[in-house]
Amino acid sequence: QDLVEGYGFTKARGDNLAFEIRVDDDTVERQRLRRLADRMRKRNWVKVRGANLEDFEAEIDRVYGIINRALQHLPDHIGWQREALEATFAAFRRVADPELILFAEVEGETVGWFPGVPNLNEVAIHLNGLRYPWDFLRYLRWRLHRPECIAVKSVLVLPEYWQTGVALLMFDEMAKRAIAKGYRWADLSLTSEENPFTPDLAERMGARVYKRYRIYEFPIV
Repeated sequence: QDLVEGYGFTKARGDNLAFEIRVDDDTVERQRLRRLADRMRKRNWVKVRGANLEDFEAEIDRVYGIINRALQHLPDHIGWQREALEATFAAFRRVADPELILFAEVEGETVGWFPGVPNLNEVAIHLNGLRYPWDFLRYLRWRLHRPECIAVKSVLVLPEYWQTGVALLMFDEMAKRAIAKGYRWADLSLTSEENPFTPDLAERMGARVYKRYRIYEFPIV
């Protein structure tokens, strides 16, 4: 950082943040989240469900229907094209656990999406990029390893539902399901520090920033 800034590079925009949160610790923040989520469940106006991968095309349509609306407030946001969205998700289809790909629905309309996938970096770090034949032997050893971390790469909620508790309910439901499957912590990334809600929500849950990504700019004259 000192080297880059010493050459005259300056911060271009808000940092991208990666949060770490323990899901297996019954912290004060987790207890509070659980109480708030239970109140939401009693009201019974928001339904949270897992993904139906047998209906993959329709699920993609549901995500596409909210993703650009949910992210349009971010600076310099470039909208997703449906084809790109489907191609991205197709790469994760084989490893995704549909019970951890959460949809929030109100009267049948998708209003939130919260996907979690196993953090396969816990396996990949041992495989040396599969560059040599003996690396595949390592793969045979590690291929059945159950990651301790679940990676959550997006939290989408339609703007009209930002202050309604939908995100809290999805966070709590994800934590409950992840704990039941043996996960110990979650990687929540990435979100911009300029995002008006997600960093604050993560911190209120007891998450901490454990990685920070910064974009620099340099004037060319």
